Amino acid sequence: MNRNSAKICLAPNLVIVMFGVNRNLSTTFHNLDQQVLKLLRSRGVQYALTWAFSETSALSNPRSKEIGTEPEYRSARLLSALQGSYINQAYIDHLTSDLFIEACRHGDPWEDDFHSIRNHIRYLHTLKIASIQAFVMAPSCKWFLFLRPDLIFSDALDVESLISSQSSSDKDLAITPAWHRWGGTNDRICLATRQAAEVYGLRYDRASEYLSIEAKPLHAEVFLQWCLDQRDDVVQLPIINSRAHRIRCNESHQLIPELDTTLSAILSAQKALLGTINRWASAKAKSVYNKAIIRLPRPQ
Repeated sequence: MNRNSAKICLAPNLVIVMFGVNRNLSTTFHNLDQQVLKLLRSRGVQYALTWAFSETSALSNPRSKEIGTEPEYRSARLLSALQGSYINQAYIDHLTSDLFIEACRHGDPWEDDFHSIRNHIRYLHTLKIASIQAFVMAPSCKWFLFLRPDLIFSDALDVESLISSQSSSDKDLAITPAWHRWGGTNDRICLATRQAAEVYGLRYDRASEYLSIEAKPLHAEVFLQWCLDQRDDVVQLPIINSRAHRIRCNESHQLIPELDTTLSAILSAQKALLGTINRWASAKAKSVYNKAIIRLPRPQ
């Protein structure tokens, strides 16, 4: 992307919030720019971006076959964010240990020896940090777009049109995908007004309450649906039809417009395009982080 087009907006109409693990922004950023950010710029939407990612030397996710694979670090600079935070994963695990133990008592919905439960809690914690950053740096902003950094969009996500279509509404809105709801609400993408964004972004703080009241496993989509259901003032609109799928640390992606871009076709193509990506977790890479990156303290 042309660096001149990545101007930082200090009074945004929209804040994009990214969170989780930076598996491969060097692979996904071009798609993000073409399918989301470029359209925002062309429509004159003033947006800013903030992120919080967990920092670890190796992932442990048997369900996605990521065992010992390294996430990226330096590629987060592509985002030209107002603020970014790398949070040491061991520190996250320290802070969330009680919740993890409590969640394990209620079952393992992914049946992978609680690895996905652990990763889900880490995901929720980075979401909380990224959301707090967004709310503090843009206190008067109405709209927030929550995205994972490992998404590949098969078609454009027209955020401006979604916002315009709700311009006459005085309700607090949580706009989510119409697909892959898995018994709850798809948690990969959410366009939300301020109050709904707080429900979405700070739901880590309600996880223990959910487990206590519902006595059910901490399933990602079901838990999100429960959080939204607790607020009568938030209107849920599962109307996003733009499709996106996740890619992993050991995958590369090539988006070819002439091909069938249905989700099933892209998933099949994805498997055929397995590859390797550059490893950015070396000490040398870490020494040249963007100055915008901040670090939370490691546990003593």
